[in-house]
Amino acid sequence: MLPVTSISLAARRLRAYLAEHIADLEETGVFIDHPKHAIDRVEDGRQHLNLFFYRLEHDGYPAHATSDDPVYFRLHCLITALGADDNESIEELIPAGENDLRLIGEVVRLLHQRPMLDLLDPASRPIAQLQIVPTPFSPDDINRLWSTQGDTPYRLSVPYEMALVPIPLARPRQTSKRVGALGVAAGPGIDPGSALGGTVDVPTTASVLPIISVDIARSDWTPRIGLVMADDSLRHAVVFSSAAVVPETLSVIIAGNPDEPVQLQWEVWQATDGWTVWKPSTAMILPPNGPILDPGAAGSHSVPLPLIGEGAVAEYPAQATLQVIREWPNPRTGSIEAIKSNLLLVSIGQEDA
Repeated sequence: MLPVTSISLAARRLRAYLAEHIADLEETGVFIDHPKHAIDRVEDGRQHLNLFFYRLEHDGYPAHATSDDPVYFRLHCLITALGADDNESIEELIPAGENDLRLIGEVVRLLHQRPMLDLLDPASRPIAQLQIVPTPFSPDDINRLWSTQGDTPYRLSVPYEMALVPIPLARPRQTSKRVGALGVAAGPGIDPGSALGGTVDVPTTASVLPIISVDIARSDWTPRIGLVMADDSLRHAVVFSSAAVVPETLSVIIAGNPDEPVQLQWEVWQATDGWTVWKPSTAMILPPNGPILDPGAAGSHSVPLPLIGEGAVAEYPAQATLQVIREWPNPRTGSIEAIKSNLLLVSIGQEDA
């Protein structure tokens, strides 16, 4: 048996996503094949899609890359609707041609609403995020591609590009630290000579978050989270000069429906491992403080910081991000979807000697 590659996993990931979210479409009904072969495999009375991966395009070599680093490709896919007559409806017969339109319409809607798919390795670790981009296809392009399928009649199709696919797969990309805030100070009385000949003060304090209201009347409401500072302001980032001045817990406010608890997730960055998910001994599940992200209108939660205390990272400088994840049962598809909040960022400088 041939080994599994990131290209084949990307194809399977797209197939599973479409099959899961399109009604009356099973994963066995989404083929990864040549259109001619897929049409021969169609079962009467069932709706099908076919994913035809027809081009693999090299993305080029980054200036800083070596042969030990992954190489990245753009994967081009033609998604073809293989609809069938629907005789189950008592009111009307839905012909195959209309079901082709319905299938392609759902594909376009889904990939517009979620244009990013995670690519996971066999251990379910995220390796890369694939961006799914519609690609232009002229009538000449269609004719040239479809002419390779013999006498197979053309079926309604839509082309997409999946980028970027890393090869080899089992080498997670080492991501860098995140930037909390940037700014430039300006004011009266500055000596141009000293400014040009010396340094310019660039403050790095994160901006204060505004009061935000979450519409919890919507079933798919998105939670928000803010970091409570000593002056009772809310911010999205904080910087500590060293581990010696970092508290073991942080105060946060979560905006959302108090009757629907949410899960908190930390990710930790170290120079040796990049970004990794921090997994405490017990899951951090907390109720939102209320529908408004405002320190004056609600209490706060005390959350342990993974960079300090028991189970803390061993090396500094380091960073951590905190995010709220809400599980939402999608009534349309029947599946559980993860709705994620904004990120909070904590940065710690070099540990004191």
